[in-house]
Amino acid sequence: VPWRGGQRGGHGRAGLGAGNHQFHFHSDQNGMQQQQHMNDTLTNKAVVLQNPPESAPKRDYQSMPLLAAPPQVGQKIAFKLLELTENYTPEVSDYKEGRIMGIDPSTNQIELQLLTSAPAPAEPGKFDLVYEHADGSASVEYAVSRTSQLTERWDSLLEPRLIVGNTV
Repeated sequence: VPWRGGQRGGHGRAGLGAGNHQFHFHSDQNGMQQQQHMNDTLTNKAVVLQNPPESAPKRDYQSMPLLAAPPQVGQKIAFKLLELTENYTPEVSDYKEGRIMGIDPSTNQIELQLLTSAPAPAEPGKFDLVYEHADGSASVEYAVSRTSQLTERWDSLLEPRLIVGNTV
């Protein structure tokens, strides 16, 4: 029962610890005279509240240098991609971070190890293929890759930037 001694016009007394306490209210919010008695039992309880883990502070990608050509293997970059949303509509992603794992100059393709990832949906989407096996198990072939490896043409990366300084 919440303590009501803080209401307008309220008078009362409260002690610490367990026990019965009476509170007297002499006027309600409309100014009408009344007297009310309440018996509250107060107890001490310790409750541990935990805050959710703090997410890493967002990087200021705009302050990082734009790249005109792929950097060296091993360097980290931030970039955006044109992706399909859960509703299968194309949309420019937020910045993703990746480490350059390989570059093929003849095809202008780069291999990236993604360092950031979005949570995967719990259920397969309408274009994902679900295969049911004879033993009752199932496997899913996703229409959109969910691995941490990415192979893309360099010119398909939007706003590629070199990650410099404090890297995680």
